[in-house]
Amino acid sequence: MFESIRRARLQREGLSCGKTRRKHQEGDLLDEMRTHPAGTVGAYVLFFIGIGILMRLGTQVEAGLPAVTWLHMLYAGAIGFAMVVHERVALRHEICDNGVLLLVLGTIFTHLALVVLMLDLSFSQSWGKTLKAIVLPHAFGPVVLSVILGRRIGLFGAIYATLFGVLVCISISAPTYMATSALLGFTGVLLTKHVRRRNRLFMAGLYVGLVAMAYSLLLHEAAGVIME
Repeated sequence: MFESIRRARLQREGLSCGKTRRKHQEGDLLDEMRTHPAGTVGAYVLFFIGIGILMRLGTQVEAGLPAVTWLHMLYAGAIGFAMVVHERVALRHEICDNGVLLLVLGTIFTHLALVVLMLDLSFSQSWGKTLKAIVLPHAFGPVVLSVILGRRIGLFGAIYATLFGVLVCISISAPTYMATSALLGFTGVLLTKHVRRRNRLFMAGLYVGLVAMAYSLLLHEAAGVIME
C-alpha cells in the first residue's frame, strides 16, 4: 500500500506515468489483486457493507430514532453509485490501483466510524443539538486524504463523507449536518495546501476549529438554538 501511495504522489507531481515494470513476482495473489477488477469490486463491497453497519449503529446512539429501512438503503445505493462513477471517471489517475482505493475508502469509513462514536458520547453527555453537530470530526477524513494523496482526493473524501454522513447521523438535522460537514471538510482541504511540517498541520487544525466556533455562533443566532 505504501508503494501505491508513493507512485500516486510521483504521478501527481509528473514524475511517473503510473505504470510499473513487469516483475517476476506479479504472479503473486496480492500483486494481482492490486490492479485486478475483482479487487476493486471487493473493496467497494466491503466499504458498502461497512456503511450499512454504521447506518444501523447510528440509529442506536439515542432512544426513539427510526430504524434503517429499505428506503435508506436505496438512498445509500444511489450515493454509492455516484461515488463509483466519480472515482472511475474523474480520479482514475490519482487512484491508480486497489491499494490506493482501499486507503481512500478505509479513511472515509474510519471518519464515519469516529462520527458515530462522537454521537454516542454526545448523547451520554447530554450535549445540545448545535454543539453535537459542531464537535463531530468533520475534517478528519478530508484532511488525512488531502495530506497523503492530494487535495483532489481530499475533496472526494469531503463530498462522500458528507453525503453518507447524512444517512449515518440521523440524530442530527440533515441540512445542519450537510452544511457543517461540507464547510469544515472543505476548509480542512483548503488549508492543507502547504502542509509539510507538523506545526503547519496543527495550525490547519486550529483554523478549522476557529471556523467551527464561528459557524456554531452563527447557527446559534440564526436558529435560536440554546446550546446546553
